[in-house]
Amino acid sequence: MLRNRPASRLLPDHLSELLISRREWGRRVATLIGAVLVGVIAILFAQAADLAHWLFLKIRSVDPLIPLVMTPAIFVGITLIQTRLAPEARGSGIP
Repeated sequence: MLRNRPASRLLPDHLSELLISRREWGRRVATLIGAVLVGVIAILFAQAADLAHWLFLKIRSVDPLIPLVMTPAIFVGITLIQTRLAPEARGSGIP
């Protein structure tokens, strides 16, 4: 059961310090900027996936066998690039 207390006693004593603190506001702003950036990157990633799917359908409409040739060729190309540019990633599960 709540006792009758003045409204000023319902809030923590250090609330005004939390609301005014430059350090706390810096954290809030950094969190907000990070959240906005993550959202923008997620939207761009989804648009890139849509573009890749559209491109795949366009290529497949020319000849349905092209993806069967392109997929292994692209995999080999990525593997060659990885072995030349990042040899330390060898054996890590990264193709």
